[in-house]
Amino acid sequence: MIDATYITYFEQLARLHPALQHAPDEKQKTFFLIQNPFDLVEMDNAVRNNDCSRVLLLDVPTGYLSDNGSANYTQHTKIDFFLLGKAGLENIQAVRQDCFEIGLGLIQQLRADSISRKISARPIYLEEESIQYEPVGPIQASHYGYLFRLSLCSSFFWKSKF
Repeated sequence: MIDATYITYFEQLARLHPALQHAPDEKQKTFFLIQNPFDLVEMDNAVRNNDCSRVLLLDVPTGYLSDNGSANYTQHTKIDFFLLGKAGLENIQAVRQDCFEIGLGLIQQLRADSISRKISARPIYLEEESIQYEPVGPIQASHYGYLFRLSLCSSFFWKSKF
C-alpha cells in the first residue's frame, strides 16, 4: 500500500464523521496532514488558525517490509493520528473523552473497512494488539486530546528492478 491511499482514506473519514465534518471548500478544515512529525510548528499552525471544535492530525505513515520467514512478503504500515479539541481549564477531561470516543470510532470504521476491502482491493489487516493511545496537550495552550497509534499489515509484491 502506498501512503497516499491511507492519507486519502483518513481525509475521507474526517469528511464523513459527524463531529469532524471536514469541508475545506467551505472553510471548515478539520483534517491536516503533518508532513514532518519532528517539526512541532507544523502541528501548531494546524490548530492555531482553526475555529473548528475538533481536528484530526495525521502523521505521514511509516512502516517496514517483512518476509515473515517465508516467501510471502508483508508491508506493515504504522499510522499515528491526533484528535484534538479546544478546551478551557474547566472542561479538559470532557474534551479529551470526546476526542477519545471519536478516535475509537475512526478505528472501528477502519477495522470494518479493512475487512470489507473498502480501503484497498488488497486485503489489509488491522493489527488490533498494536493499537495504543495516550493523552496529549496542551497544544497551542488550549487544545487537548489523544494520540492514537496503530499498525496495518498487507501483502507486498516485489516488482521489477526498474
